[in-house]
Amino acid sequence: MSYKVGMVSLGCSKNQVDGEMLLATVQQAGYTLCNSEEEADAVIVNTCGFIESAKKESIDEILQLARRKEAGKLKAIVVTGCLAERYQTEIRKELPEVDAVLGIGANKDIALALKEALEGHKKELFASKYDLSLSGERVLATPKFYAYLKISDGCDNCCTYCAIPLIRGRFRSRTMEDIVAEAEQLVANGVKELVIAGMLLASRDIIGGVEWAKSEAGSEDIAKKAEKEKKKFAGCELMGKKLGPQIPPT
Repeated sequence: MSYKVGMVSLGCSKNQVDGEMLLATVQQAGYTLCNSEEEADAVIVNTCGFIESAKKESIDEILQLARRKEAGKLKAIVVTGCLAERYQTEIRKELPEVDAVLGIGANKDIALALKEALEGHKKELFASKYDLSLSGERVLATPKFYAYLKISDGCDNCCTYCAIPLIRGRFRSRTMEDIVAEAEQLVANGVKELVIAGMLLASRDIIGGVEWAKSEAGSEDIAKKAEKEKKKFAGCELMGKKLGPQIPPT
């Protein structure tokens, strides 16, 4: 039997990219993706756990799905993302309706978690947060003309008011060559606009990208433009809102 799987992705653009990679893994495992919670046999809630309002939104979404499950309209609820990473075992203790919880480092095991959950088993899967891949196959959940390009994750600043290092770990970034390769693939697939997503966009790695542009392109103008953009976006994080993935029909 081919089960239908849907997703509700919450929070920032970085989390959405993680969700898009989750969807690709689910699809590759033979599940059918669907846009409608009403049609889904299982729903993945890709949560945000950064601030109180985000945590509340995630919990409210889980509880709404729990009511559908109680009414017999849904077989399984799988929780992923930052709330799952931050609170791990507390989620199933406080929300017993949840069938599986995956920390961000266990995203690669989403197909196993779905299988166990749909068979009626409870599952908790956690691994090092550094096992979270920063790139991979994606099912884009944005309108077809644009896509997010995630270049980094984590943070080394460890500000007392911020939970990002706790949830996402220390700063790490993709190589320039890897970023360019994905950008070229997205463009080849019809994407017209790339939106850079990541942490510490003005970090040493991004500044290093200016030198890469200069050496690879051999153009002072390109380097100057990159430097200008680096300053423009210094310290910014591209934040999103609740995203209902528009999964293309299969």
